[in-house]
Amino acid sequence: MDLQQTLTAFLAFARDASCERLCVAYSGGIDSHVLLEQINRLNQGDTKIPLDAVYINHNLQSDSQRWGEHCQQVCLAMAVPFQQIDVNAIPKIGESPEEKARLVRYQALENQLLANQWLVTAQHMDDQAETLLLQLLRGSGAHGLSAMPIKKALGDGELHRPLLTVSKVLIEEYAKQNNLSWIDDPSNDEQTIPRNYLRKTVIPVLEKMWPETIQMLGRSASWLGESAEIMTKIAEQDFLVCQGDYQSLCLEPLKVLSPIRQKNLLRFWFHQRGLRRPGNEKLSLINEQIIHAREDANPQLDWQGISLRRFNKKLFMLPKGIDKDVDWQVSWGADSSVSLVDKIGVLSVSEVSGQGLKKHYQQQKLELRLRKGGEHCHPAERNRSRSLKKLFQEYSVPPWYRDHWPLLYCDNQLIAVPGLFICKGFEAEGSETGLIFSIKL
Repeated sequence: MDLQQTLTAFLAFARDASCERLCVAYSGGIDSHVLLEQINRLNQGDTKIPLDAVYINHNLQSDSQRWGEHCQQVCLAMAVPFQQIDVNAIPKIGESPEEKARLVRYQALENQLLANQWLVTAQHMDDQAETLLLQLLRGSGAHGLSAMPIKKALGDGELHRPLLTVSKVLIEEYAKQNNLSWIDDPSNDEQTIPRNYLRKTVIPVLEKMWPETIQMLGRSASWLGESAEIMTKIAEQDFLVCQGDYQSLCLEPLKVLSPIRQKNLLRFWFHQRGLRRPGNEKLSLINEQIIHAREDANPQLDWQGISLRRFNKKLFMLPKGIDKDVDWQVSWGADSSVSLVDKIGVLSVSEVSGQGLKKHYQQQKLELRLRKGGEHCHPAERNRSRSLKKLFQEYSVPPWYRDHWPLLYCDNQLIAVPGLFICKGFEAEGSETGLIFSIKL
C-alpha cells in the first residue's frame, strides 16, 4: 500500500479516536526516520495531534550515544520534541540479547504513555514476514503466528504499527527520493542473529521461486491473527463458565469442554496471568498430574515461577514459596487498599449500608496480622463461635492461603477476617454505614 495514503488514513483514525499524543519510537534508522518524517509532514493544520519522538539508548554499542545525538538533530530540524532514554539492555547469562533489548525498550516506552496517548513504531510488511517465519520455526501456535498486531494496548496507552501493510521497498524509495539521512546499524548485518539470517539469506531464496513471498506471509499472519482473536473470544466465554474463587478454575466444567477447548482455555488463563502460553507437552503434564490426579492426592506442578495446585475441585495458580512462614503485621486505617504478605494479593475496602464492619472502627487502632494458631471467633452470620482453623475449612479457603490470610484486629481483639466475615458484635446494622472488605489474589 502507498506510504502517504497509509499514514494519512492512520492520522485520520487517530483524530477520530481522540488521540491526545503521538509518540514515535525513533531509532534513527531508515524505517523510523521515514515514519517520523511522513507523520510530521502530514500532521498539520487545525487538527494537528501533538507529536514527539523518543530514542532508546540500549548502551550495547559504542556508537549508541552518537546515534542519539543524530536523532536529536533530526528532530530539531523538524521542530519535533525529542527525548533520549538510557536503559540497561545487557542480557544476563541464558537470556537472549535480542529479547532482552526488546523487553527493556518497550518497558521504557510504555512508561512514557498516559491514557489516550499512542506509541507509534515503524515495523513494516517485511518485518511481519520475518516474524512469522521465526515463530513457525519455534513451533508457535496461532497467537504466535499472528506475528505483530497492528495495534494493541500498552500500559495506559496504545501501541500502533501503521506500516505493517507497507513494504521495505517503498520505505527505501521514499527515503532516497527525499534525500533523508539515516543511521545504518552494523548489527543488522550479523547473520548469527536469526532474524538477520532470514532477511539476508532465506527470504531472498524464497523470493526467487515465489516473488510475492513477503506479501503472502503478511496475508497469512493477518488471517492467523483473526483465528487467534476468535480463539481468545471462545476462551473468554469458557473462562466465565469455569472461573472459580481466588482466581481459580473449576475443574468440573473444565472437564466438560472438548480437549481442544480445554487447552485453549488453559493457554488463555496463563496468558491472562502474564505467563507464557504452555505448549502441548506442558498441557499434557497439567492434565495428567493435576487435573486427573487421584481425588485424595495433593498434586503440585512448578513452572515459570508459579505452582499449579488442586483443591476442592479447583485448579489454582500461585507464586512459588507461598508456603513459607512469615511474621507479618501492619497498621491499617481501613480506608484504602493494602498489599498483603508476600504480595499474594490486595485487600480493598468499600462502604455500604447496613452490612460489613461498623464504619466507626476506622477511628480505632486497627492492625492486620497473620494467623498464629488457636484463634477462635464468632462470624456474625453464624450461631456460635468456632476455631479459625475450622472456619477456614468451612469457607473453603485453600490450605496454602490460610497462614497468609489477613486478620483484622482492634485493640488486640479479632473483629473481622477480611474477605470472609465480620465477627459478632462488630457488624453494621439497620441504616448504619458499614465497610465491606474484598481480597483479590
